[in-house]
Amino acid sequence: DVIQDGVNGLLVDVDNEEQLADALGRVLGDRQLAESLGNNARDTVKARHDIGEIADAYIALYMNLQAVERVKAKDGIV
Repeated sequence: DVIQDGVNGLLVDVDNEEQLADALGRVLGDRQLAESLGNNARDTVKARHDIGEIADAYIALYMNLQAVERVKAKDGIV
């Protein structure tokens, strides 16, 4: 899971307005908690979604698709 409760976000049950209000109140009432959750969330996103790794994955996919198309053309497959 991307969100770790109390580490990089606060989890609440779906359709539970009371839990949502409590979580928002915690964040709004505790500047240190808000800063910690925000910093940890940013670190999580950076670790999981590094732009260099994403670019490399797209390049590899593109190269693979090109190779497949070359084989199809060589074998006369349209």
